[in-house]
Amino acid sequence: MNNMKIKNIFCGIGILAMLLGGATGSVAATAAAPSTSQPVASNTTTSGNATASGNTTAASKANKPAADEGLYYLRPLDTIAINVVDDPTANQDSLRIGQDGMVKLSYLDDSILLKGLTTTEASKKIADAYKLKKIYVNPQINVSIKIYSEQHVFLSGQVNRPGTVVIPPEEKLTLSEAFNMAGGPTGKSAKTCNVTRTNADGTTQLIQLNLWDACHGDKKANIELQDKDSVDVNESWVGSEW
Repeated sequence: MNNMKIKNIFCGIGILAMLLGGATGSVAATAAAPSTSQPVASNTTTSGNATASGNTTAASKANKPAADEGLYYLRPLDTIAINVVDDPTANQDSLRIGQDGMVKLSYLDDSILLKGLTTTEASKKIADAYKLKKIYVNPQINVSIKIYSEQHVFLSGQVNRPGTVVIPPEEKLTLSEAFNMAGGPTGKSAKTCNVTRTNADGTTQLIQLNLWDACHGDKKANIELQDKDSVDVNESWVGSEW
């Protein structure tokens, strides 16, 4: 009888130990599992941008087109209008930018340089000038273009209609476009041409190009022409190479 009681006591202790051990294991497992309420760092990449989530902003900035892409920059002889909000007496409805890129503003003694600026940049520069001279406290300025100054290139040599080709306002003109606008090749046209360009510092640059390639999809040869570029299409001594 006593032996049976002792045996039952040991069995009870064993069961209790097993129960306690299981509970401890459950607590340890729970402590090891990460909490779902905490943010977890992720290296997942987004479609085609193999960048970590923390670099998304930098990647977006890198892929964003330049702010000035496609904008028109004011040039000498452009005619602009300047509107001063809340003071119509200072408005200038037809103001021509000088050859030096300067304009004379209402109430200001000194001229201001607008050449090379967008209309938004010009508006801010004029507003800053008025504030600096304490003409206005917080002026609202709007600059708009009334008449664009004419930009053109010259074509000579073996083209059907040599002469001036106008660059449309706020548009680009490529070598192949200018060549086609001048009537294309003659019966003596070579595949090459020379572009003479005057740089901003007054130096002259000679660019030799393959006109045939430019007209047949070669983007490197099909350069964008600049105002006052001169394009001379070479002559072939064996007849047209076109």
